[in-house]
Amino acid sequence: MSSTSAKVKVISREEFAAHHFRGDCWIEIEGNVYDVSQWMKKHPGGERLLECLGGKDATLPFLLNHKPWIRQKYLSSMCIGELAPKTTKGKYDDL
Repeated sequence: MSSTSAKVKVISREEFAAHHFRGDCWIEIEGNVYDVSQWMKKHPGGERLLECLGGKDATLPFLLNHKPWIRQKYLSSMCIGELAPKTTKGKYDDL
């Protein structure tokens, strides 16, 4: 989410993780946070798929299952900010 005129909202990891339900679902793709709550019923893979990815990094599943133009066509309007950087390292971060 890059805009030269608008300030980007940084979303805490705690706030992000709380949005993992049907009707209140946010996903992360490459550091950007998308509110997919309204899109869930329309998603070809079904609501449950997005609900399972809610509050989590969905980068890999998204990139593996969608052509590049999908992000611009569908996700650009759902981007609500950037996810705050991790403050602690996970055990797989150095792989």
